[in-house]
Formats: sequence, C-alpha cells, structure tokens
Amino acid sequence: MLHVSDPLYFLSFVASRAKKALFYFGNMLNKGEYSIQYIEPNRYYRDKPFPIGFGEVVVSRELLFKSLDLLGFDEIIEIPWTESWLPKSWYGTQKALLCIRKERPYSSHHKTSPNPMVTWIREHSKKIGRLFSSSSSITMD
Repeated sequence: MLHVSDPLYFLSFVASRAKKALFYFGNMLNKGEYSIQYIEPNRYYRDKPFPIGFGEVVVSRELLFKSLDLLGFDEIIEIPWTESWLPKSWYGTQKALLCIRKERPYSSHHKTSPNPMVTWIREHSKKIGRLFSSSSSITMD
C-alpha cells in the first residue's frame, strides 16, 4: 500500500476478495495512534496529478490493525523476519502479516459483479474475432 494514495479504500477492496486469508507485506508506522503519513512526492511522482503524486504513503500499525479487524479478520499473525528474506537494512519498517478470517465474513460495498463491457466482450468474442480475422477491410462512415 506504500504506492497507493488511498490505502484504506485499497485495503477494503483487497479484503473484499479474500474469503479466508490475506497476506500483507508492507510498511507501517509505530506511532501509537490512527494515522496515515503522506511523504512529499518524489522524483517518480512529482508530475502526477493530485492525489496520485503522493507515491509514498504509510499507515500506522494501530490504524492498519483496526482496519483489518473491521474488515472481518479474526486473527493477525506477524511473521518474523528471517535471514532468507530481504536484507534487514532494507526491511526496516516493513512487516509481513497473515490475516485470517475464521468466523466473520466481510460484506463489502465494492461491486463484485462483472463489468458490463467485459461481459459484453466475452459474450461476443467469437463474433469480434471473426470480424478482425476476415480479409475484408473495415470502414467507418
């Protein structure tokens, strides 16, 4: 979620797709409060439109854990760093969490039905394929 301008909405969307578990690997702040830190847009994002320019966003541990609880995860297991992972100097504030749903399903507000355009393309893919594979040219009047 480090490179997502709206990390809680993104977390909610990802959680809506997880029936039993979610693996989270990312940064978190230990501030003792619910907070999101937006870091000054850097060389990669400074020319992007608002709010995308905030390419480095860090959620506090407290807000992340509360959000995961509200998203229906009953158990959160922090997986400790081992030497076979990334170098410890790079690892820094990043944590690996296994978030498990045991009894509480999450009913999200995210639309789970297929996009109507995708549905139409799937239903008509054979016709579209024949149209573009034919030797006749297509003209637009």
